[in-house]
Amino acid sequence: MKKLLVWVFVFTAIFSRAQEVSIFIDGNTDDWGEEYCEEYIDLDNDGGQLELLSLKVSNDEKNLYLSFKLANELLLNKYNNLKLYIDGDNNSATGFAIENIGADLIWKFGDREGTYYNNGSQQKIFHNNLSYVSLPTVTSTDFEISIALDAKPDGETQLFSSDKINIVLADTDSDQIPNTGEELEYTINHSLHNSFQAIDVTRDEQTDIRMMTYNVLHEGIIDPERQEYFTRIFKSVNPDIITFNECWDVTEEQAKEVLDEAIPTGTVEGWYTVKRDHGSITCTRYEIMQSWEVNPGRRMTAVLINVPDNRSDRDILVVNAHLKCCDADDIRQREADAFASFIIDAQTPGGVIDLPENTPFLLAGDLNLVGDQQPLRTLTHGEIVNTLTYGNGRLLDWDNTPLEDVISSHIDEPTAYTWRNNHSSYWPGRLDFTIISNSALEVRNSFTLQTETLAPELLQEMGLHAEDTEKASDHLPKITDLKIIESSMISDIVSKILIYPNPAKDIISIIHNNIDITNLSFVNTQSGMVYKANITSQKKSVKTIVNTTSMPRGLYIIKMKINNDYYVYKKVVLF
Repeated sequence: MKKLLVWVFVFTAIFSRAQEVSIFIDGNTDDWGEEYCEEYIDLDNDGGQLELLSLKVSNDEKNLYLSFKLANELLLNKYNNLKLYIDGDNNSATGFAIENIGADLIWKFGDREGTYYNNGSQQKIFHNNLSYVSLPTVTSTDFEISIALDAKPDGETQLFSSDKINIVLADTDSDQIPNTGEELEYTINHSLHNSFQAIDVTRDEQTDIRMMTYNVLHEGIIDPERQEYFTRIFKSVNPDIITFNECWDVTEEQAKEVLDEAIPTGTVEGWYTVKRDHGSITCTRYEIMQSWEVNPGRRMTAVLINVPDNRSDRDILVVNAHLKCCDADDIRQREADAFASFIIDAQTPGGVIDLPENTPFLLAGDLNLVGDQQPLRTLTHGEIVNTLTYGNGRLLDWDNTPLEDVISSHIDEPTAYTWRNNHSSYWPGRLDFTIISNSALEVRNSFTLQTETLAPELLQEMGLHAEDTEKASDHLPKITDLKIIESSMISDIVSKILIYPNPAKDIISIIHNNIDITNLSFVNTQSGMVYKANITSQKKSVKTIVNTTSMPRGLYIIKMKINNDYYVYKKVVLF
C-alpha cells in the first residue's frame, strides 16, 4: 500500500503576517500551492475504471475548498458514481459509516444531490443547501470545489460543527482517497484569508472598449416585470458592445429602443443592432459595417463593427453565439467547427469573408459548454473534428497561437461561474464566454456581475440593487474591457525580441534590448497549460534567462507583457 500525505504549514514566530491562500474557483487548479493545504497523493494505481490521483483540502474565511485530480477525463455532474463523504462534527459514531468516520454529508456528484445525516435522520439536499460550486463544467481530469463554511444543510444545523473534519472521496466500484485503513483529517484554519482583491470596475474611457455578453432569459429585456433590473445593470455597466442571447421574440428594433432609453449614446443614430439568427442580437454604439450568419440555421452571427478612429484604425469582428444546450455534444461540436472554419475563411482570400490581416476578433455568448471539453478546444485551438464538412483546422489567432479564453471572476468573490439557479439540480457553471484574438486585443479588465453578493456601499456607488441580477436572469452579465493593439507597434517590438537557442533544451535566453518585460509565461500549444517562467537571471531591458527543465517538451508560445502595457508573443520549441 502506497500513499503520500503532505501537510504543509508555514509559521513565522518572529514576524506576524496574514496567512493567505490564493484559490480562485475557475476550473484551473494551478493556483493551488502547497502552503496552507493538506494533500493526499495516491500512488497505488489501483483504481480500475476510475483512478484517483490526488486530493487537496484548504479553506479561507468563507469556504472549504477541495481539488482533486483523476487519471482520465470525467464529466463531474453526470454519468459517474463518485461520492464525497464529509464528517463535519468529528464524531465517527454519527452519520454514515465509511472508513472509520461518520459522514454527516454524502455528496453524489453524478446525481447532483446529497444526503445529510443529523440526529438519526436523513435528508436529501442540493447544491443551494451548501452554497456548493464546482468547475470546470466540461469534462476534465482536474476539478475544484467550494462549500460554505457556514453551510446549514437542513437550514438549522451547521455542517462544520467541528474544526477537525474527515474526508473520503470514493467511487466504491473503483478507487478511493484515502486508501482503506487510512484517514484524511483536515483542521479548518480560521486565520486563513483569501488574497483575492475586489475588482475595480472603472475603465479607461479613452482607450478601452467595454464588451458585455448576457443571456437575458426568455426575452427579459422587454419583459415589463424585469425591465427595471436590466435598466439599472445597463446604466451601471455602460457597455460599448453587447451580445444578447435568448431574445427569441425580441426584434432588433426593440433592442435598440431599450438601449437608446437606458443608456443613450448622445448621437443621432443611437445604438446599432442586428439580428440574423433566432435569438441572438448584437448591439453596438459604433456603426455596423456588415454581418454574416456564420452557421445557417444555428445561433451564431458575426458582425463587423467600425471602431471610431480615435480608438483604433482597425475594425473589430464580433461573433455572437448561443450554442446548443444540454446533452448535445455532437451539435455543439459542429457549431464550434463552424466558428473555426469561419475564422480560417476570414483570414484567407476568397470564400464568404476576407478580413484585413490582424483585424481583432472575438467570440462571445452563452456557449453552453456543459459536456465534452472538445468544443472548447476547437473554439480556442481551432481543432476541427468534422473535417469533411468544415475543412481542416489550425490555430486561429493571426500569429498562429491559440485564442484566449477570458476567465472573469465575480467582482468580490474568487469564483468564475456565470449561471446559477437554486431551483435546478445543476450547480452553478461557467456557461458564458468571451474568447479573443489576443494578438490584436489586450484585456484591460474583466468581471462577472452578481449583485446579491456586493456590499451595500458598492451597490450604492454602482447604482444597483442587491436583487438586480437574480431578478433579471439566471445568467450573469460578463464584462470585458478591451484595447485594440496597433499592429505596426507590435510588429516593430516583436522583431526586436530574440529567443535563443531555438529549439532549446533546458535554458533559453530572451534578448529584449531597451524593452521592459514585466510579465512572462509559457503556453503549451498542445495542452493549453500555462507555465510561469522560472527566471534564473534578468537584466532589465536587456536580457532574461529562463530555466525550462520543469516543462514538458513541445511547442510553446512565450507570452510577454511589454512595458506593463500590452502583450507580445514568440514561439520556442523545447526538446
